[in-house]
Amino acid sequence: MEKNRNDKKADVNKKQVKRLKRNDLIAQRERQKLKHKLNKEMRKERKFTKNVDAPKMPSIKKIIEEESKNSNIKQDKNENKKKEYKMSSYKKAQKEFEKKQAEKEKKMEEAKKRKEEKQEALVKYKKSKKKNFKNLCKKNKNGQILMGRQVDSLLAKIEKNNKN
Repeated sequence: MEKNRNDKKADVNKKQVKRLKRNDLIAQRERQKLKHKLNKEMRKERKFTKNVDAPKMPSIKKIIEEESKNSNIKQDKNENKKKEYKMSSYKKAQKEFEKKQAEKEKKMEEAKKRKEEKQEALVKYKKSKKKNFKNLCKKNKNGQILMGRQVDSLLAKIEKNNKN
């Protein structure tokens, strides 16, 4: 058991060393590129300013240091971007779950709205039916149905059908 733990620790340490070496190599290449660019610019300037008295150029070391600082800042920004783009499987699953939950909630809200609208329509329909029934069932003293109301309801139905 102890050997396995030590082996695992050694593997992790090796991986970290490799990463550090890789990062150092990348930084070294960047520095070499910067030196090359600076030397190239210096050569060009020397060609154009051979006879003209030019002010002293800043030392190459200072320029390289400034550029390396700038490149380190850029590398940090690039690493942050890479970290943002790469997501672990747990985070991906979590995002998918949240999306599904949001969709589920939307569906539930829509179903509630539909149900409420249905109930309101049903209540409205029942009220109109009740009112119509009361009007049609009205009777006079002798117990006969009032025909005027029946004719009015039939007229209302015909007018409604003509509008549609």
